[in-house]
Amino acid sequence: DQSRLFLDNDLRSGSLTNLWRKLQADPAIKEHYRERYGRMFDHFHDEPISDLPPESSAVFQEKFRQSDRDENYSRFDNGWEKVSNEMVILSADPVAAK
Repeated sequence: DQSRLFLDNDLRSGSLTNLWRKLQADPAIKEHYRERYGRMFDHFHDEPISDLPPESSAVFQEKFRQSDRDENYSRFDNGWEKVSNEMVILSADPVAAK
């Protein structure tokens, strides 16, 4: 059962290999998820910082927002690369091929 969950090649299956194949079908899919992941904390920087003038608050908010985005983009890219490498290994594994 576990091997089917991860390795089932039936195109109707929700297996890991099929999901990965679908994610690879169009580079825009990766970019969509990367952008969503990178901006997931943007809403935390919507409120003005108290005791600061609005202009200064906006500058700091944008710096914090961009810092979070940069960290999230990096985390996404590293995770994607790791999964990509592991999927190559999995696809070449003779046990998985059986």
